[in-house]
Amino acid sequence: TGDDSAKEVGMFYFLWHYMGGESLYDVSQVLANDPNAAQDSISWLKAGGGLVGTVHWWGESLFGYYRTPDMYVIERDVQMLTDAGVDFLMIDASNGSYYQTQVEALLSVLDKYAKQGFDVPQLTFVTKAKPGLTVEGLYKDIYKAHPEYDHLWYRVDGKPLMITSTTDA
Repeated sequence: TGDDSAKEVGMFYFLWHYMGGESLYDVSQVLANDPNAAQDSISWLKAGGGLVGTVHWWGESLFGYYRTPDMYVIERDVQMLTDAGVDFLMIDASNGSYYQTQVEALLSVLDKYAKQGFDVPQLTFVTKAKPGLTVEGLYKDIYKAHPEYDHLWYRVDGKPLMITSTTDA
């Protein structure tokens, strides 16, 4: 009926940026070197791309290439997401990893801003692979281990929301 007050804004927030080795692969640069590089793996490698399965950036982000948990980047992200009025962040843990170090860094920044009076986004998770182990790990290592962040969980009907699967995918 046009009542926007009941609507909430959520978005995915990925914590795996530039995980792994020291090499940095930028798809935009690879394709600038050879517009046909994606045709085969040899051309891709010759144009500066990495092996299949390695992390590639699509392009350089506003804050440059970075690894999470880069506190400078997390602080800027929280500031912009808060200013934009984002209500919750959906953390992608669908591959069976919940990036504990990165989650704890994000929670500390969200908590810092919340204590300053800002209406920060709250967190929730989506899991899929190894759902039982992932949910158990999240509960033990994040929710239970950090009761000081209880105010940062996105809740539905008063309960922290987590989207998961009942079968291992």
